[in-house]
Amino acid sequence: LRGIPVDQVDVVLSFVGIGATALVVATGGTSYTLKAGAGFVKIAHRTGRLAPDVTRVFTRAFSDGVDWARLARGGKVADAARMDALRPALSLAEDLGAMQARLGTGAALHVLRQADTATDVRALTRATRALGPRSVAALEVLGKSRVLRLGLRWADEVWQMVAGFGAALSALGGLVGARLLRFLRRFLLRL
Repeated sequence: LRGIPVDQVDVVLSFVGIGATALVVATGGTSYTLKAGAGFVKIAHRTGRLAPDVTRVFTRAFSDGVDWARLARGGKVADAARMDALRPALSLAEDLGAMQARLGTGAALHVLRQADTATDVRALTRATRALGPRSVAALEVLGKSRVLRLGLRWADEVWQMVAGFGAALSALGGLVGARLLRFLRRFLLRL
């Protein structure tokens, strides 16, 4: 109405936020993470923290992912969504929502400043899952490339393997401990 160009990223994120509940079945994610991610991306976009390549994912979703004519005619949000074109933006919003949930908004914005591409965002999200609140400090001290490698090294599968190894050691320790206690009991009874 004022003649200002439409902020396509903001509009598509509003569409995602409003339609997250309807879209959750198609994406396989949770509506909360998607809504939180869309809100976080809006904040990052308004503060200038989104790299041009990351912004392009959302502008592509605006132009190709939503049938705006169908929506204007009163169609349902789920019917207006073209999931093949919208899926990369939804996945990216979920990743950023997970990063924000793990770190908080301020730290997540700081980490997001290091992401140049959507691939960087996904890798940094994996790293923040592994490092948790130490992600910002690790990024400052080690640098982006080392943190990304660390995130790959300490992915969920590695943590599961470490937990499995710890469980095996615990079981072995219980077995050895029981044998040792039995031996000590016999030894003390002989005295």
